[in-house]
Amino acid sequence: MGLLGLPVVLYSKDLILYPADLNYLAKNKNDYFRKIETALKNGWNYNRVKYAYRWLSLLHSSCTYPFRVLDTQPNNAFSIPHYQKVSLNEKIQRLLPVQVKQILSQILVKVPFTDVGKNQIQDCIRQKITNIDIAKVEKMLLKSSNTLVNIKDLRQQAPRVAVENLQIRRELKVIYEALFPGKNNLRNIKKTGNNLKYNLYRITRNL
Repeated sequence: MGLLGLPVVLYSKDLILYPADLNYLAKNKNDYFRKIETALKNGWNYNRVKYAYRWLSLLHSSCTYPFRVLDTQPNNAFSIPHYQKVSLNEKIQRLLPVQVKQILSQILVKVPFTDVGKNQIQDCIRQKITNIDIAKVEKMLLKSSNTLVNIKDLRQQAPRVAVENLQIRRELKVIYEALFPGKNNLRNIKKTGNNLKYNLYRITRNL
């Protein structure tokens, strides 16, 4: 829910596998109901979305340690530069609405020679020919050595606030289009009384 900017009230931090302070965490029964009132009063919040995405970035990207050493030699058919080339099919699909892309993908995946799934196949082949090095991870786990995640480097690599906001708003626009397909305008959305729809539209309408 935090990714959508919606408040969540918890009575125990043991219920989740992410930082509890992304939500409202109650200390006891009375505090639980007070937190519910606070959540209802504060409602939707963009900062909640931002903090949730920061946590996911840390969890799934920044703290990810590669076991495989990628071969980036130019003569390798599955080297990174070759793999990252965008096909004409992908360029066309990026211009289409989400709903159209979903329907089109279901059709094209059944048609041979359309290159649908080609990137995934190439990725599997590329992974097979890379070397695996777990020595550093093994040392960290068995000998309790320092973590391989360098927090100082992560802070230096953090994007500017403006760039971060733009990326998050783009993600929210994709979510909005998937949740609320069709043409919308601010006046009609206000009439529906849907606070989530209104806030997602408001934060993404100028993209």
